[in-house]
Parts: sequence; structure tokens; C-alpha cells
Amino acid sequence: MLRGISVLSFLLSVAFFAAALEGCNQGEPDTTAIPNPFVLEITGSKKNWSAKYPAPRGVKGPSKVVPAAQGLHLPLGTKIILVLKSTDFVYTFAIPEQGLKEIAVPALEFRMGLRPTKARELELVGEGLCGDPHTEVPGRLIFDSQPLFLKWQRGQP
Repeated sequence: MLRGISVLSFLLSVAFFAAALEGCNQGEPDTTAIPNPFVLEITGSKKNWSAKYPAPRGVKGPSKVVPAAQGLHLPLGTKIILVLKSTDFVYTFAIPEQGLKEIAVPALEFRMGLRPTKARELELVGEGLCGDPHTEVPGRLIFDSQPLFLKWQRGQP
């Protein structure tokens, strides 16, 4: 009988230890959920940019659309492909600090790639080429660590 209690105590100890270890990792998102390359679809429409985010790997559900003026978060250490589109005008899309510039044209797709290596925030410079002298298209890119990016992405409505 005493031996049976010792085995039971041992098994309970192992179960509690395993549960405690599992609880330690609850705050850390699984960074393997980030697709690589990470493809972000950015669309110019009505003189604004919006971005359509892919769902994390293994997560079912609709893509999330975020206005660029709120800031477009991107994960570090991942190849990023920006797919540029437009619904109305021809826009320019530039990330001056990265030396990148491309256009977005209705019914066409243009792509640009980058691989961010440090956490920072960059200005996104856009312009509508519709003849209106005040057609700046605001936005910013925010490069986050992968765990911070996943936390941000899961917090989006």
C-alpha cells in the first residue's frame, strides 16, 4: 500500500511539474506561425493605403485589413513581399530609408521585397498621381520582433 502511494505521489508531482512548464510558455507566441516569405497586400484607394494581412499559419479565419495610417506592423527576420495594388488612381509607394519605390496601378500588381533586421519605425511615403496637388498618402511601417508582431496581429479586430 505504501508503495502504491509513492507511485501516485510521483505521478502527481510529474503532472504538476508539466502543467507548470506549460503555463510558463503561455505568454510566448509560436513564431513558426509567421509565413516566410510574409506577403502583405497593400492597396491604394481613395487616397489612403490599407493592408491585408495573411492569417498566421495554422489559423483559420478571414484576413485582417488595417489602415496604413495606423501603422503597418511587419515581423523581423522574415522576407517581406509587399504586393501593391490600387482601386482608383496610380499611386507611388516609397520607403525612402530603404531606398525602395514602386507604383500601384488599378488592375495590375507590383511587388517589392525587403528583409528587416532591426526593430524600428519607418515613414511610408505615398502620392496619388491623379492631378490633385494635395494627394499625399500617409502611412508608416513598424518592424517588430516576431513574438511582438504575433501579439499585435492577434490583438487586431
